[in-house]
Amino acid sequence: MVIVAQLVEQRIVVPRVAGSSPVIHPNEVYMKLNDAKLHKTMSIVEVDDCEYTHKLSVLGFVSGCRVCPLMDLDGTLLVDIKGCHYAMSQEIAEHINVEEER
Repeated sequence: MVIVAQLVEQRIVVPRVAGSSPVIHPNEVYMKLNDAKLHKTMSIVEVDDCEYTHKLSVLGFVSGCRVCPLMDLDGTLLVDIKGCHYAMSQEIAEHINVEEER
């Protein structure tokens, strides 16, 4: 029997340095959409690669778009993006990284 263990480590981006991987920039603080305050407009930073990525991009959940969580109904998040309202599970919202509008 072969057992494989994978170590997980946080990687930091150092701008303009060869070999630096764009995973996390030390000066940026992102949060998951389901952690954002209700009625606070956020900007989507990225959508994690998951089974929902394509469907979310078709609906407009892409980097740079503005999204506003409107309501949390027992684990279902209602959000506004581009004037349309969508309901999504907390599981899906967990894959959308956002930051506060500047």
